[in-house]
Amino acid sequence: MLRRPLQIDHAGVRSDNGLPMECTLALLADAANREEGGKLNVLGVFDVIYSDKFPYAMPQFYVVVRLTAGPAEYGTKKDVPTYSP
Repeated sequence: MLRRPLQIDHAGVRSDNGLPMECTLALLADAANREEGGKLNVLGVFDVIYSDKFPYAMPQFYVVVRLTAGPAEYGTKKDVPTYSP
């Protein structure tokens, strides 16, 4: 669960109907995979992460993101930036 909206730069990212690509799902989980039929399996979704210290290093987690776009963007490559401290 996200506590604040994602900040996405929509400049130049438009579908055929003029609307930007949308992030319809974004979460952290213990595990995630996608079956051959396209079914998304997510296990252990984090709502809050507690720690006695900061920064806190989590041993392993999955970032699950689903983006939706119009037909004009089918097959185009999109770069999703990631940040590390």
